[in-house]
Amino acid sequence: MGIITLYPSNSDDIDLNLSLNLDIIALHGLNGNAERTWTHPTTKSLWLRDFLPLDMPRARVMVFSYNAKAAFENCTAGIIEHARDLLRCLIEKREGVNERIRPLVILGHSLGGLVLKQALLLASQQDRYRDIIKAIRMTIFLGTPHGGSNAADYGAILARVPTALAMKGSPVLLESLRKGNAPLQKLTKDFRKLLRERECLGEEKEIEVVSFYETKPIGLLLVVERDSALLTPKGEKVTYEEQIPVAANHRDICRFGGAEDETYISIVKRIKASRRKMLAIGRKEVKNEHFLVPGHLNPHFTGRNDIRNKMREALVEEDWDTEKKQKRFVLYGMGGSGKTTVTLKFVGDYRDRFWGVFFIDASSITTAESGLLNIAQALKLEPHIDKVKAYLSTQQHWVLIIDNADDPKLDVEKLLPPGNNGTVIMTTRNIYFREYSNVGSCVVDEMCAEDSVALLLKTSGLDSDGVERREAAEEVVKTLGYLALAIIQAGAVIRQGLVNLDGFCDLYSKRKKELLESGRPNVKAEDQRSVYTTWEISIEMIEAMKTEASILALELLRLFSFMHFDGIMERMFESVRENLELFPQSDSGLARTVLMQMMPSGWDQLLMSRAMILLTSFSLITMDDERRISIHPLVHEWSRERMPDGERRQAWCTAAITLPHAADFNLQYEKVHERKLLLPHIDTFLSHRVDGLFEDGLYLEERIMGGMRFSMCYRENFRTREAIELSAKLLECVKKRFQQDDALQLRALKDVSFDFHALGRYSEALVVRQEILNLELLAGDDKKQFSQIVFAMVKIADTYNCLGEDQKSIEVCEDVLTRFQDKLPEDSEPMLQALDCLCYAKHNPKKPKAALRLYEKAYALRNRSLKKKTISDTKVMTQLCDLYRVLKQYKKARALEEEVISIYTEIYGAEHMETTMAKARVQSSFVTVSFRSSRQKREQEIKNAKAIVDACRTSSPEMSVVALEAMEKLSLEYFNGGSLERARVWQEELVDILTQKWGKDYLWTTTATKRLKHIQNTIATRKVFLWWVPKAVFKEDWLRA
Repeated sequence: MGIITLYPSNSDDIDLNLSLNLDIIALHGLNGNAERTWTHPTTKSLWLRDFLPLDMPRARVMVFSYNAKAAFENCTAGIIEHARDLLRCLIEKREGVNERIRPLVILGHSLGGLVLKQALLLASQQDRYRDIIKAIRMTIFLGTPHGGSNAADYGAILARVPTALAMKGSPVLLESLRKGNAPLQKLTKDFRKLLRERECLGEEKEIEVVSFYETKPIGLLLVVERDSALLTPKGEKVTYEEQIPVAANHRDICRFGGAEDETYISIVKRIKASRRKMLAIGRKEVKNEHFLVPGHLNPHFTGRNDIRNKMREALVEEDWDTEKKQKRFVLYGMGGSGKTTVTLKFVGDYRDRFWGVFFIDASSITTAESGLLNIAQALKLEPHIDKVKAYLSTQQHWVLIIDNADDPKLDVEKLLPPGNNGTVIMTTRNIYFREYSNVGSCVVDEMCAEDSVALLLKTSGLDSDGVERREAAEEVVKTLGYLALAIIQAGAVIRQGLVNLDGFCDLYSKRKKELLESGRPNVKAEDQRSVYTTWEISIEMIEAMKTEASILALELLRLFSFMHFDGIMERMFESVRENLELFPQSDSGLARTVLMQMMPSGWDQLLMSRAMILLTSFSLITMDDERRISIHPLVHEWSRERMPDGERRQAWCTAAITLPHAADFNLQYEKVHERKLLLPHIDTFLSHRVDGLFEDGLYLEERIMGGMRFSMCYRENFRTREAIELSAKLLECVKKRFQQDDALQLRALKDVSFDFHALGRYSEALVVRQEILNLELLAGDDKKQFSQIVFAMVKIADTYNCLGEDQKSIEVCEDVLTRFQDKLPEDSEPMLQALDCLCYAKHNPKKPKAALRLYEKAYALRNRSLKKKTISDTKVMTQLCDLYRVLKQYKKARALEEEVISIYTEIYGAEHMETTMAKARVQSSFVTVSFRSSRQKREQEIKNAKAIVDACRTSSPEMSVVALEAMEKLSLEYFNGGSLERARVWQEELVDILTQKWGKDYLWTTTATKRLKHIQNTIATRKVFLWWVPKAVFKEDWLRA
């Protein structure tokens, strides 16, 4: 029992507790609880703790816990006793000097509102509570039964029975709540009198009252009716009370699921409005005598309401402050985001609150000192900086704007007037300058889409009417990344008639820099720069530092410009440094890059961090807690466009030999997650100059090997179309520029063969794989080469299998196992793959037991090795599972499939397509064992096939062979289940994709087309012969699957 502090939770935080300037305390109602009453049942949010401190960070939030059990408790304490206990606890809680004068807001739910009223009446009558009655500013009643409640009548009757039997006291609280209760009527009458008396003493003594009343019943009963929930009697003019209806019942009127709840917002607004009112009462009249800001305020200013509200609350509405201090607010963000414009708008709006508004440009110490001397001249002071600062320290109601405080070397303290008077607003690109704020800071970044469109239409002089015009404007602001200065300059370009709104994006894609430079504001002020110029100044400042960190920072920015603007991981560059040993340092391009030369002894985290801090300090990049780097899209474009052609080509070449090492490519599968993160960066890199990979010049071999790694990324993420396009170009380049027996040519041939095979172009894959075998046979006859020869022969055998030429596949595999049995161990990977392929070729559905022996031998040989399982192992395991199911050995099949899933999950992850397919196979096995109904089995098969198709579509925009097989399965299962229309839809999509990929004469395409015609004929037949069957029959679940 007593007062519980919800915020701040740490009573030992001296600075936070000293900053508090308001106390808010909440009282629960009948049968309530100090925390449960205010907690939402679904979200479990306690709004007094979870939301209110975010909106009012300088308010101490408390709850009062007391015994409010109506019955079945041996407690006869009534409202007066609880009110006295509340006052006692408040006096103890507010014993500090600053705490005693701190303003107070009290909320009461139901019975808690009655305790609140009684406490204030007692405080007004007894001197020992005078600090409480002086401090009270507002009371908020939530469903308080000022006139009693009919619900209490029923509760009191029910409560009397058990209390009488137990010889306990009367349920005092319930009796107090009954309608017509004399003490309750007197309490309400006396409280109204107190409110009128305080109102007569003036606004400073007035107690504001807000009453929320419920409009929904609990069951059939409205617990507290409207007239009872309001202090003002019916028919009397409302003067001292604001009355607000709530679409909630008595229990939910004080529980809010989120900060967007309308009642919660109303409560917060009214408390803040009370603070503003008190500020207005105590504020002296101020006449603005000095308004020294550059140029004119922007007449097209739009939006930024969130930032302006935050500045207003911190700098203008700060009331009941227990600590007098100079208020400092920092706006930070990238150049061109609108920091200065927002600041000038703010001081323009509140000009009459400040005796003087002063501005200095802190882009350099020289301009800053010049600004202070201008202030001295305006104030008729001696032309000395210290004189200006000393004079301002003795004055009140001034604001000093320190603009463009970007340089990390800038000593901001030297620009600040000493003492506790005045207000300082700083704008900076340096995120680390937030430390100078003491009342708040705010990032200024992209505008919201709606405000961006409004700003563009204003600055371009166009009407905002018309859907088409707004849509065109939306496309423009999206292209400009919602950046304020860029939008203003685009509007100027359109207003000048250089381009119209509809044609802006097309022209911008070709002449970005020229367009934005053309849109510079047509004013004389020297600081009116283009958006590109603002960023160029940041680069010049970094270049001037000439430190290792600054050199590395600029090199990284160049690399970033050829990567995707989001999701750049710092560890990618650590991987680059770790992979340096793949090429000899003396002759590799990678070793000669700036990144490698600055880290000769290995990865230097300290240097990298310093470079990142430098870029972050100028807001050119942002970095989250996981060290994930992001760049604004417009900054990303500018960082590439700003470079001359030669520098841009060099930066692209550096990226070409750096990016392929940003993940581990040595292991084919184990690092697939890491490599997948590279995909957006590979896409961005190749979109700029893909042909550069194949051009003659320095480091051609490294560029080609990098391209092969890019192709591998596409391939293993089922983006086969991009993989084959890239690998085919690489092969063409290698054949032109390198000898036939060169290792690069073999690698390029293997990549192309993989891609042909994945696309189902088996005949083309066979030709390439025979060429690979010929090259391997020419390479030598050592043990290592034997392995490569076997691998090449196995790939040929596998292709024969796919072409349906099983006998040729068997001949190749048996030739391998016979010819190399004395040269390679039987459990070596090449021989195991040959055995796997032989198993598949000899797999005769009519003779499963014979195939089983062969597969079990292959599996046993793989288990003989203690090496970690790989994808190669899963292939024979999957085939063995199928045989076990055919032979009804379901437990063995299930156990093996679970092992396969664990391997796929470890390598690819739980959501990858391969893992999804493995899970689908397990489900199929489970269906066979568990479901006797063919309908149940079919439904599960459809579910599994859909999961595979969805996973494939997620992994790649192009449908792989696996996905097409799943689509074919879906069509078949729907057809067998009688859901013919769904079968037709899936089959039509399958035929369209097959025709597009391989043409209408391809074997699979012709087979699928025939099946589609069969489905269409069946639909037509059903319509003819089953016309009498009600349509509802064909809508049954078993038909729709």
